[in-house]
Amino acid sequence: MKKLFIIILSFLLLYIINIINQKTFEENTLNVVYNIENNNTKRYVALTFDDGPSIKTIELVNLLKKYKIKATFFLLGERVNYYLDSVEYIKEMGHEIGNHSYTHPDFKNLTINEIQTEVEKTQEAIYKVTKTLPKLFRFPYGSYNEICLEYINLPIILWNVDSLDWKYLNQNIIIRNVIDNLESENIILFHDYHLLKKEALENVIKFLLDHDYEFVTVSELFKEVKLENGRIYY
Repeated sequence: MKKLFIIILSFLLLYIINIINQKTFEENTLNVVYNIENNNTKRYVALTFDDGPSIKTIELVNLLKKYKIKATFFLLGERVNYYLDSVEYIKEMGHEIGNHSYTHPDFKNLTINEIQTEVEKTQEAIYKVTKTLPKLFRFPYGSYNEICLEYINLPIILWNVDSLDWKYLNQNIIIRNVIDNLESENIILFHDYHLLKKEALENVIKFLLDHDYEFVTVSELFKEVKLENGRIYY
């Protein structure tokens, strides 16, 4: 009888703890939404997509077209050569194109010559298709050192909101990664690759639209700032 009582009590305690945790989660979620809805500051978001072009690029661009959104695509030079139509479509739909290196290496491990080659070959590959040179650069993995900065002749754009869409299969986690870290001005990192998390991206877009965020390209976000080559932004 005593053993049965202990078991029942244990289950009861677990049930109470679960209710408390759920209530805390709901309150935190409500607080996030409440803070956003009651903040009168003008809010901007620049969606950015790394590692493309890919087999999903056209589908991704069509999703952005559906919501009349312009974004910034940081492309890999070696992939540009395999997805020419996708690069042309990005350009045709009015999106911004940035340089994300040629082969996606960790720049901290490169020589000066390799750094320059990675950037220049990508500039050439993109220009060959679009007849426009990218004006922005993003390090693969966001990884760099001081030496790298001396040899990048473009402004360097990182991010302040990371969806971690490459890491998680659970769409809800990706959505929370974005929503929980929003500020008044945001550069959000997503990826253009074969495992495109389209449902998560679309739900994030809907949330941002519902909360009056204005979608801009990275260059539009910095329209009042004179960007300097070799300098990190965000």
